[in-house]
Amino acid sequence: MWQSRMVHGALAAFILMTPSVAMAYVGPGAGLSMIGSLIAVVGALVLAIVGLVLFPLRMILKRRRATAPADTATPAGPADPG
Repeated sequence: MWQSRMVHGALAAFILMTPSVAMAYVGPGAGLSMIGSLIAVVGALVLAIVGLVLFPLRMILKRRRATAPADTATPAGPADPG
């Protein structure tokens, strides 16, 4: 019984706290600022994810190149004067 009242009370509180339609105006300055901030945040997230993916790959490739066998390297021959 008390659980039912608790659920009904929580539901009533949720309904009373939900906002109705807001008749608000966002001016061009505030709108452009919001769009610019959103682009900056999305760009930062994309760069962070790319960095987290590429950094380990670069380290793996660097380690592979350092441990490559010496016989696969091309010997440096005399320079061709032309």
